[in-house]
Order: sequence, then structure tokens, then C-alpha cells
Amino acid sequence: MDLFWKRFSVGICILTSALLYIPVLFYYGVIEIHNPKLGNITGYQCNRLPGTPAQLKGLSIFQGVGFFITISNVVVISVLYIIITVSIVKQVRKMKNIHVKPAEPSGMSSDATAMSDVSKPQKSTVSQESSEALETTVNSVSQLESRKQKKMPKPDAKRNAFRVSFMFMTISFVGFLAYLPSWSFIVIETNNPTFWKKLSTTAFHVCLTLRRMYMFNHFANPFIYGVFDVAFRKEIGKLFCVK
Repeated sequence: MDLFWKRFSVGICILTSALLYIPVLFYYGVIEIHNPKLGNITGYQCNRLPGTPAQLKGLSIFQGVGFFITISNVVVISVLYIIITVSIVKQVRKMKNIHVKPAEPSGMSSDATAMSDVSKPQKSTVSQESSEALETTVNSVSQLESRKQKKMPKPDAKRNAFRVSFMFMTISFVGFLAYLPSWSFIVIETNNPTFWKKLSTTAFHVCLTLRRMYMFNHFANPFIYGVFDVAFRKEIGKLFCVK
């Protein structure tokens, strides 16, 4: 993927995110609240705006669509990571099953015959030429074997494949755990509109933190990549001019 398509992909992500969250501007805002327990005190809070039954129905539809999109996002990413992991494991197994067999060139028999003929009384010129031909053939075979050994997979290939597989599984698992509380509270909010109003101050802040746990997924991903991917760490170091 070249630079143009990278920028195009980022632009599509920004546009899609903006379109998905535009309805929030119409359903949520600053509202006036009263706390009878503290006397005649009026305050303001960012919360769901009051509206007609049709608007509240639209809000429920919006929450349902958001619920479906977040679940689909986690499921699709997990499936893609599993497919990538399976492909990597298959490639490593294919590389592991490659056995280098010593190649026996067809010229060896003639060279062997020439070598046996060298033992017979012949002219020194013929003997020298046969010896040089045999030495050249042996050197060629040695070079061929060394090249094949270089093409063999490194012993770290299996360990690298396991590291990449474990990284993908970790990303999927962290994403699922981060979104699970948010999904649960979306269901609760939809079925019980007064849920947040009935909570105490401590319970409200705890539930609000859990409701926004999905942000932890985006925060944790760069660190997960940094732990398992050496190339990613190097690129981050270059980005911040760290040698």
C-alpha cells in the first residue's frame, strides 16, 4: 500500500466516524438539573436531551445501531486476525517441512571416471585437466549446498510466528473485554432510561468509567504492538527521534 492509499484509508475512517457520531449532537447536550437533597440548587449537566416520543425512539435506534457496529467491529477484527494467524502458521510449517537433500550432479560420474583414469599412466596434461575439472565440480557442489542452507528458515521462524499469533489473540481479547461493559450499559440504558438518575454519586462514577472502558482498547493497542512487534518499536523510535 503506497502513501496515497494510506491517506485515502485514513480519510475514509475519519469521514465514517464523523457520520456515525453526528446524531450525538442532536440527542445529547447541556441540560438543567435540580438536586432537591441539597436545597434549591440548580446545575447543568451533559446528558440526554428531552424530546418527543419520536425523538426518543430515534435515540433508541441510534443506540441499537451503535451497539451492532461495535460488536461487528470486534468480531470482524477477531476473525481477520485468526485468518492471518492461520496463514502464518501454515507458511511456517511449509518452510519447516523443506528438507535439503544433497544434490548429485550428473557430471560427477564422468568426473569420477576421469579420476579413475588419472590413476592410469597417461600424459601429465590430461591428468592435470581432470584434477582441475574435479576440483571445480566439488567447489560448485559446495557453493550450491551453502546457498540452499541460507535459504532454509531460521530457527527463530517458529518463535516469531508464535509471537505474532499471541499478539493478535491479545488484541482481540483486550478489545472484547474493553467493549463488554459498554455493550452491557447500552442494553441497560435502552431498557431503563432512568438508570443513571437512580445511582449514588460513587456508583455513578464507577458505572460511567465502565461505560467508557472501550477507550482503553484504543489506548492499549499501541503498547501491545510495541511489546510483540520489533519493527513497530523501531518505527516509533524513528518517529520520536530515539536511537
